[in-house]
Amino acid sequence: MRHAYKQFIQLFKSGQFDDIYHQTSDSFKSQYSMDAFHRQASAFHHGIRRYRLLNEMVLNGNRYVLWSDSRKEKLLYVQFNHANEIASIQMTVTSSSK
Repeated sequence: MRHAYKQFIQLFKSGQFDDIYHQTSDSFKSQYSMDAFHRQASAFHHGIRRYRLLNEMVLNGNRYVLWSDSRKEKLLYVQFNHANEIASIQMTVTSSSK
């Protein structure tokens, strides 16, 4: 089952990382196991109550979406390909939070 890109952040907030992983592209899956992704996403999400949409754009059929936590200490960047699969996910802790 494919969730719309707008539902991604709701799944992330509720810790449904396995559901997110099943929406990733084969290329993503070849780089990260479900277990590794689950651990990384869970650690990143720990302590965050809300995410705020910072930017969203479509370029060459791909959708790029950027969210942050309320203090802008953590950034979550997701690329969706033309088939609405998750092509990449970057979870970044900003230097201001270190």
